[in-house]
Amino acid sequence: MPVRVLIVDDHASFRRLARLLLVVAGFDVIGEATDADCARELIERLRPDAVLLDVMLPDGSGVDVARELQGCPARRVCS
Repeated sequence: MPVRVLIVDDHASFRRLARLLLVVAGFDVIGEATDADCARELIERLRPDAVLLDVMLPDGSGVDVARELQGCPARRVCS
């Protein structure tokens, strides 16, 4: 079963490229978020296996989102 990934970045061009590279590598991209609030909502709803996370988001810090995920051992955060 492929790893389910959520992409979080405010730049559409990066999200498109990241999606393409991840899919080609065999990952299942299950969603995209453009800001920290949307990321939190999608992480809770979709329960991704991994999150590709931009650390500088327009409404807050991706680092803060990553810290919130540290307590969840089933999730990996790549920032």
